[in-house]
Amino acid sequence: MLCMTAEDYLAIKQYVSARDIVPNDYGKQRCCFQNPDATCMIWETRPQVCRLHNCLIPRREVLKIDPTIVVDEDVWLVDMHDSFVE
Repeated sequence: MLCMTAEDYLAIKQYVSARDIVPNDYGKQRCCFQNPDATCMIWETRPQVCRLHNCLIPRREVLKIDPTIVVDEDVWLVDMHDSFVE
């Protein structure tokens, strides 16, 4: 499950629909919007949780690098697989 805002969720739905993107069914083992080569299908509209994720840089450092990132207190959990894989 990922934390994201309702705006993130709606933006992904619109982006996927407008581009006829078909999510992959990895059985919840990895993101359904990850290509087999590990690239992101929704990079331009990825949710904030993905924007903050960087395996090489701690989250605090990412927040320092990009001060426009704001972490809201009222985010909700979304299961990407259940929400987008049919």
